[in-house]
Order: sequence, then C-alpha cells, then structure tokens
Amino acid sequence: MQPLTNSLGGYKKRLRIFSESQMARFDHNFEGGFTISTESAGLNIVPLSRSLAQCKVSFEGITRIVDCRHDLLFDLVDSMKFPAVLSSWPSSFDPVSIEDMLNEYGLGFVAEFCRRVSTSRREPFDYGGNRILISYYPGILVLRDDVGSQATGVFDFSKLTSLIPSRHRQDKGYR
Repeated sequence: MQPLTNSLGGYKKRLRIFSESQMARFDHNFEGGFTISTESAGLNIVPLSRSLAQCKVSFEGITRIVDCRHDLLFDLVDSMKFPAVLSSWPSSFDPVSIEDMLNEYGLGFVAEFCRRVSTSRREPFDYGGNRILISYYPGILVLRDDVGSQATGVFDFSKLTSLIPSRHRQDKGYR
C-alpha cells in the first residue's frame, strides 16, 4: 500500500510546474505536503487520501481551510491571482478535460498543437480559442474555460500526444 505522503503522486510535479509558471513559489513541507505562495496569497496543501487534500488558504489577512479534490488543486492555484475568487472558492465545477478540448477543436488541431510544441523547443506558449484557452509549459498542458463554467485542468503533456495516431504524427512532421 502506498504511503499517504505520496498520495499526490503525479500531481506534485504538475503543481510545481504550474505554480512556477504563475510566478508562485513552491516549497515542499513535512509529511508530503507543500506550500504555494505569491505576494498576496498562500496555500498550504496536505494530502488526506489518494483523491483529497486539505488546503489552508490565506489571503488579505483571511485564512480558510477547505478539503479539495486533487484535480481541483490547479484551479485553486489559478485562483490565487484573484482574492475575490479565493474568498468563494472551492469551485463547484469539474475541471476542463482533454475530451472537452477535443470536442472544441478536434483531433487535427491537437496534432498541429503537438507539432508546434515539438518545434518550439518546448518553450511556453498560449493558444486562445472561443471557449477553451490552452497553455503549454514544459511537460504540462493547461486548459482554462474562458466562460468560467469549468475549473482549470492541468495534464501531463504526454497524455495529449498519446491520442494522436502514429500515422498522423508522421504525415504532419510530428516528432
């Protein structure tokens, strides 16, 4: 059985990359927890189970403690820029999924996006759309709902590239 200190598994790496991309500081704490902080807000995150973490949210002299699903931690970090949003967090929405992005843009776009990443020397960049905004940071894909009806989703970039059929990769020059 996996110890509780490792229950955040692959989330920690993505949270670190995402936090740093948002100009926040990421520090490891005892017992597998960590702190994410900006000039105006701070989060202390401690894993409770394989799918749930306890988050101590501090901003503008206010401290709240909320239990948060691991997949919503990215939305919480994204909300650190907006104290008014933090005051009413947690979000009641599910995160934007890769399936949502495929429904919005289609597989051809996804293949082109992956090709662009492979030729950009993996430098960060954004792509704005009608509803789903896509950002790439080294190794992660960030999906934000421009309308605000879904929480921010962050995925390992390899999850996206695995969706592209190998024939399509060769035809489009994807590496």
